[in-house]
Amino acid sequence: MRRQKHTIHEMRRKRRKTETRKGLVVVRCPCKSRTTFSFLRGARTAYISTRQYQEAASWFRKMIDSGVYVPGSYSWLAQVYAAEGRMDRAVEADLRYRVASGANPAAIDALKNAFAMSGWKGYLRKLLEQRIGNQGYVEPYVFATIYARLGEKGQALAWLEKSVRDRSLFMTRLNTDPTFDDLHTEPRFQALVRRVGLFNKPPQS
Repeated sequence: MRRQKHTIHEMRRKRRKTETRKGLVVVRCPCKSRTTFSFLRGARTAYISTRQYQEAASWFRKMIDSGVYVPGSYSWLAQVYAAEGRMDRAVEADLRYRVASGANPAAIDALKNAFAMSGWKGYLRKLLEQRIGNQGYVEPYVFATIYARLGEKGQALAWLEKSVRDRSLFMTRLNTDPTFDDLHTEPRFQALVRRVGLFNKPPQS
């Protein structure tokens, strides 16, 4: 466990530095030694974690238009739209992410049908079904995000606890991921924050 704590703190120290101007977080240009993915992750951390959704959406659309890390940019764009409550746009971006990632066409069609028949929650449940049926390893954090969006707090917390046991680096974003805003007042969530070594953050108003 000691080794994992070291890794998490290393990841936290490597996060992109930001500066605040008039209450807005501005992402600095990357130095030449940074990879494109690191820069995108820095933008995600800066904009999404501070709930600057319009800036985040604009940023990721620019990345897509530039052909830079297109699948990941669509995925993060879907997260932004979901956080804003724009579920139709979230589904559109998520489907584009799956197409760009080479997902099975039949699986994509099933997701489209689920959304058409049962809306956002139907889409999430079909996605959950596909994830459970996946023969490869799926990060517990991914299951936690789906259950959190479905409003199933107990399941979301259970999968976050498994994510800690698996020593997932995804847990470094636990306290700033808007997907879990509704869990911040839960004692189990606060215990997870302490286990990961992050500061408790009050839920967004």
